[in-house]
Amino acid sequence: MASSSSAQLEVAKAELARAKLTHELAATSDLAAARAVVEARQASSDRAQADLARMKPLAAKAEISKQQLDAYEAAARVAASDLKAAQERLSSAITDAAIKKAAIEVVQAQVERARAEVEASKANLRKTDISVSDVGSAEAAITQAKRSWRRQSFN
Repeated sequence: MASSSSAQLEVAKAELARAKLTHELAATSDLAAARAVVEARQASSDRAQADLARMKPLAAKAEISKQQLDAYEAAARVAASDLKAAQERLSSAITDAAIKKAAIEVVQAQVERARAEVEASKANLRKTDISVSDVGSAEAAITQAKRSWRRQSFN
C-alpha cells in the first residue's frame, strides 16, 4: 500500500510540474504573441482610419473617385475587423491562461491528497508493526502462563 501511495504521489508531482510548465507557456509567450498581434492590428486600423479621414474631403471635392473612396472605406472596415478578431484571440488566450492556472490548483490538491495517503500508509504500517509486536508479546505471555500452569498441575 505504501509503495502504491508513493507511486501515486510521484505521478501527481509530475502532473503538477507539467501543469506549471503549460501555464507558464500560456501566461508568457502565448499572451505576449496575442498582445503583439493586437498592437499590430491596432496600428493597421489606425492607419486605415486616418487614410479614410484624409480621403473623405477629397471625395467631397471630387478630387478622387467614388470607387477610390469605397476602397478606403473597405480597407478601414477590414482593418477594424482584423483588430476585433485579434482582441478576441487575446481574450481567449487570457482565459486559457486562467484555466491552466486553475488546473495547477487542481493538480496541487491531488499532490496533497497523495501525500496524505502516503502518510496514512506509513502510519498504518507502523500500527501493523506494533500489532505484530503485540501478538508476539501475547504469544510469549501465553506460553509462559501454560508452563506455569503445567508446573502447578504436576506439583
